[in-house]
Amino acid sequence: VALRASAQAYHMLVETAHDLIWSLDIQGRWTFVNQAALRIYGYEPAEMLGRPFSDFQAAEQAENDLAALPHVKAGTLHFNYETIHRRKDGSPVNLNFNTVVVLDDQGRIMGATGTAQDITERKQAERLKSTALDAAASAISITNHEGIIQWANPAFTKFSGYTAEDVIGRKASLDKSGIHDGAFYQDLWQTILGGRVWHGQITNRHKDGHLYVSEQTISPVRDLSGAITHFVSVQQ
Repeated sequence: VALRASAQAYHMLVETAHDLIWSLDIQGRWTFVNQAALRIYGYEPAEMLGRPFSDFQAAEQAENDLAALPHVKAGTLHFNYETIHRRKDGSPVNLNFNTVVVLDDQGRIMGATGTAQDITERKQAERLKSTALDAAASAISITNHEGIIQWANPAFTKFSGYTAEDVIGRKASLDKSGIHDGAFYQDLWQTILGGRVWHGQITNRHKDGHLYVSEQTISPVRDLSGAITHFVSVQQ
C-alpha cells in the first residue's frame, strides 16, 4: 500500500510539473512526455509519443539541436542547451533543455531523458530590452570593471563617431578630450568603484577631433555576491 501510494504521488508530481519532463530512445523518438507538453507544444502527450524529436525542431534551429550530439559522443552525460521548437499551431517556442544521457549496464547509450523549460517570455523580454536600448536616443555603453567597453548602442556612434566595432575591447578613455584634469577622473572612478552612481557634465573628443559636451551618468552593476562587475554609461 505504501509503495502504491508513493508511486501515485510520484506520478502526480511528474504530471503536474510546470516544465516538460521527457524521454527519448536511441533513435531520437519521444518515449515519454508529461502533461506539460500540452501547454508548451500544444500537443496531447499521446500525440507526441513515437514521433522523432526532429519533427518538432524549427528548421533554422536544427543545426543547433545537432550541436548537442558531440556532447553525447564525448561521453558528457549531463548538459544544457537552448533551442527553438515549433508548437502544433506552427508558432515558435524557446526551450532550455536539461539533458541526461541514459546508459545500459554495459555503458552503451540507450537514449536520453531530462526536462525542458519554456523560456519564450524571457527571450522575448530580452529582445524587447535589446531593441529599446538600440533605439534609445541617449548614448549607452557598458564596460567591465576595468573600464573596457563591451557593448555600445547606435546612439553612441552618433555622439562619438566611433562604431561599436571601433570601441569594443578598448578603454572607455579613448575619447578623452584633455579638458579635464586627473582629479576629475579620480573622483569619477572613486565614486563608481565605491558602488555609487556618478553624474556630471563631461567633455569628450569626437572621432573626427571636435569636442562635444554631454550630461553623463555612470552606474555600477553588481553580481549576485554584491561585487561590482560592470558599469553602464548613459550620455545625453
